[in-house]
This record gives sequence, C-alpha cells and structure tokens, in this order.
Amino acid sequence: MGELVTQARAVFLLSICLLVGRVGDGDTVRADLRLGSLDLDGSIGAFTAGGLAAARADTDALGLGHAATVVQPRIVIETEDMHFDFMSLSADYSGNGIATATLDLGVGPPILVGAAVASELDLWIVTGTVLHDVAHTSLGVFGLGFGAGFVDIQMDVTGTTTGNRVSPSSSLPFAYLAGRLTKEFSNVELAANVGWIDWRVDREDMTYFSAELSVRHPFEQGNVALGYQLFDIDYEFKSRAGSAVAEATAEGPFLSLEYRF
Repeated sequence: MGELVTQARAVFLLSICLLVGRVGDGDTVRADLRLGSLDLDGSIGAFTAGGLAAARADTDALGLGHAATVVQPRIVIETEDMHFDFMSLSADYSGNGIATATLDLGVGPPILVGAAVASELDLWIVTGTVLHDVAHTSLGVFGLGFGAGFVDIQMDVTGTTTGNRVSPSSSLPFAYLAGRLTKEFSNVELAANVGWIDWRVDREDMTYFSAELSVRHPFEQGNVALGYQLFDIDYEFKSRAGSAVAEATAEGPFLSLEYRF
C-alpha cells in the first residue's frame, strides 16, 4: 500500500509540472493554500465470509467523531474557457471509544462488540479535475468535465485490554464526473463545484461525492476565499475471506489564500 501511495503522489506532482510548463500568454496559474476543519461521521465494518454485513461500528463511538484541522495545497490553471484544478487533502483522526459491532477480517482474533478500543484513521484524497465552460448565462458560467483521483484510507482499531487489532484499510484510484458554476459580482465571486461517481469493478464498489461552495474576494495578486466543503465516500471490498466496508463523510468550513502568477 505504501508504494502505491508514493506512486500516486509522484504522478500527481508530475501532472502539475507538465501542465504548468504548457501555460501560455493570457493564461492564469493560481496557487492556493487552504486551511480548514473537517468533521468525520460514518461507520466501518469488517466481516469474515460468514459474517453479518448489517453490523457496523460507528466512527463516533470508536472515538473518531471529532474535527481535524487540514491544510490543502491546490494548483489551479485557467485558460479562456478551460479550468484545471489539482488538490491534495490529508486528515488524521484518533481517539478512544467502544466498538459498537464485532470487527473481524478473518486474520487474527476479532474485536468483539462492546470492547474498549483505541482507533486511528488517516485519510488522504488527491484529485485532478478538467472543466470546460459550456454556457454563459445570467445565472453564471456553467462548466462540465471530469476528473481522476486517488483515495487512501488507513485505519487501525486496537482493543485496549486484549490487544486484538483490526486494520480495514485500502488505497485505490478512481474517476468522476465534475460540474462547476461561477457568478461574478462587483468585487466578489461565488463558486460551486461538485464531483460524483458510482463505480463498481471486480471486487470493489465505491461511491464518491464531493461538493464545495465558496465566496472569493480579489486583491492585487490573488484572492481570499471562505467556503464549505464536503466529501462523502462509500466503499466496499469483497474477498473470499470476507469483506470490509466504510461509509465516511468529512465536511467543514475553510479559509483559502490564493496567489496568482
């Protein structure tokens, strides 16, 4: 898994370098540094082949129901009617709680329902989006396009008294459809962005949805933006030994400082 994540990071950085190198006169390159807070809500399940898929452990009860401070670097390239957006997000959660369902991957002893646990969850999402402005109306500029991303979820739940450990983790690439609406006023810009995919391949099922609403105010060399963002991921992996499922919603406000080149 670690090698796959390293490769994904390398491809992400290489893609940015290649696109920035092709920027022409009149195009805009913007570097954003976003500071935000993401509150996590959801559930996880880890079952052997004979387990009951209805039993899932709540993330709040596991000790993960708190907000994480996140720093999101972002590169945006804008041409006359095209919009390229590259974003990386990393959030870490940890805490102590109670398992509200039995977690069993069939590898090692399970964590039984009611057990006291120490939990950790590391979430990393990287996306690259290409949008084309398709309509200029009184409501704003509508853009449609697509994107590719990579999500890495590393989770570890350990019984504090038994030492039993379950780690339902996964890393996978995905593609998605994207949409954008922007509306400019005298000194501010309103922007709404969405991304969505319902993806089923072989033993993996994934539904990804992202949404963002922001208000941007320009200054001499850039913008300052306030907004709210949401990421919703439903994921299931099936194998002969069993399956692992995760439903996670991370959402919260952000402040972004944007510098134009």
